[in-house]
Amino acid sequence: MSHSRRPLRTFVAGQGVNALGSMVSTLALPLVAVDRLHATTLAVGALEAVEWLPAVLIGLPVGALVDRHQARARSIMMAANLGQALAVAAVPAAAAIGALSVGVLLAAAATAGLFTVWFQAGYSPYLRAIIDGDDYLTATSQTRGVKSVARLIGPTLAGALVEAVGAATTVLADAASFLISLVSLAVLPAASPAPHPEPATSLTAQMRQGLAHLWTDRLLRTLAWATASINLFLTAMGAIEIVFLVRDVHAPADWIGILIALAGLGGVIGSVFANRLSRRFGLERLARTAVIATAPAALLMPLTSHGPGMVFFALAGPPTSLGIAIVSISISTLRLQHCPEHLLARVTTTSRTLTAATIPVGALLGGALGQLLGTRTALLLLAAGYVTFGLLLLATPSLQELPNTHERVQAASQTTSAQNAATPPTQHGNAGGRA
Repeated sequence: MSHSRRPLRTFVAGQGVNALGSMVSTLALPLVAVDRLHATTLAVGALEAVEWLPAVLIGLPVGALVDRHQARARSIMMAANLGQALAVAAVPAAAAIGALSVGVLLAAAATAGLFTVWFQAGYSPYLRAIIDGDDYLTATSQTRGVKSVARLIGPTLAGALVEAVGAATTVLADAASFLISLVSLAVLPAASPAPHPEPATSLTAQMRQGLAHLWTDRLLRTLAWATASINLFLTAMGAIEIVFLVRDVHAPADWIGILIALAGLGGVIGSVFANRLSRRFGLERLARTAVIATAPAALLMPLTSHGPGMVFFALAGPPTSLGIAIVSISISTLRLQHCPEHLLARVTTTSRTLTAATIPVGALLGGALGQLLGTRTALLLLAAGYVTFGLLLLATPSLQELPNTHERVQAASQTTSAQNAATPPTQHGNAGGRA
């Protein structure tokens, strides 16, 4: 397998297009619910929540299955892209025949979320398979960078498309982006088999190994806790911000797209400078301080009003997304560097399962608070909670005293290999690792 920069560039380009389509849907789907179907604030929150429920329900077994078949990670991701494309294409198809409803939106979001679980399970093992260890930080910075650019361009594009062809038809752009991602993966090399394959054990035992490693490893446990907490607050705010802009601020669709796009500026800046900052200050220190340094900007969002008052929303977004980009790059790189290769899909999906469990809670929390208190008050409470979390993360004991990452990975790999050698293969059905 080639470890040249060409596979990484192709991979990053495909994921950039995919992210662009997803950002279009991030604006278009809630607008379908709010403008066309007149959905409640709680229903809009549920639209975000159901997309993450599959990760909660099947994330752990999917991670174990992908770890068994890491050499097929690319094929798994391609199949998932196809499923995602068909799921989101159901929305404009239903609109074309007059069958569009909130139920259809929820079903499409849940189905897309189901395939996303498989895609994300294969993502980290495949990315690590096509790059060298020295390129982990570069790879995570580049992938986050193109996603930040997509966040900058996507909402503006979505707003223009919604005004031109309607929100439901705009969702077709997301379906097309999944197909482009599929094609980009098809031209890349397949992943090589794991250098030290695990002996055949039951799926349940493999799931327990992933859970145990995440729980007992201080660094990975803290990363998972931080990611889940950040997403709880951001999802809660994101679930109601479009409703807030439509119903409280009375902003038109194209201006909503511009306002949300402006937040992407911070993500682009963070992606550009995260590499340099992390080499100067260290990934762990950077991750711990980035949130509290940028979280207070979220308190500007509830001050937004119609006309010139929309500047507050424009000022709130870039610093917040700057912190998120830096934290995301730091956490992703630390996980790639730190986790033993044969456990990567399990640890990634276990972390994602914990995160996914907080996202439906956050989306429903945001929707419920918005409906009970009004979206402006809800945004204020959630922004204050996000700032409080930043203070707690800053107060978390430093992880810099941990032993050298390479030594920890080697030790964890040797420990798990010894445990596997002492575990006889199960004889129950397909549990031996052959699906």
